[in-house]
Amino acid sequence: MNDKISKLAEELRQAIIESTNEITVSASIFINSQGCNFEINERSPESLKQDGISMRNLKGDFIS
Repeated sequence: MNDKISKLAEELRQAIIESTNEITVSASIFINSQGCNFEINERSPESLKQDGISMRNLKGDFIS
């Protein structure tokens, strides 16, 4: 990956982190010649507790 793409990817990562809520645990982007697919995954504190999982959100804070 060249430097320009690396820089843009980091800028996009920061924008996603700033734009997501406290229960967002991951974001995925798939890009091909047909277009782009964006997926956000969220976990509620209740579902994490039910599964016995301790997890951080994209901002790095524990979901509680």
